[in-house]
Amino acid sequence: MSLSLRTIARRVAPLLGAAVFMTACGSDNEVPDIPSNPAVETYAASLGVNIAQMTRRSENLYIQDLQVGTGADIVAGRTIQVR
Repeated sequence: MSLSLRTIARRVAPLLGAAVFMTACGSDNEVPDIPSNPAVETYAASLGVNIAQMTRRSENLYIQDLQVGTGADIVAGRTIQVR
């Protein structure tokens, strides 16, 4: 039984395509299972992030008032409006 080059190519091409597709699905840039620590991360200067000027609310939450308002303080259980 003699197979032509065209017949062999038709049979092998789908296997090669599948191998390439499966190889492309892997990634070296996987997200780590542990969360990052904002206090020790490096931020782009253009973002203007300065952790030292922020208030730490929890392990991974830092806040900063960019403009302090003049209204009443927020109290748990009350409704607020932000404009």
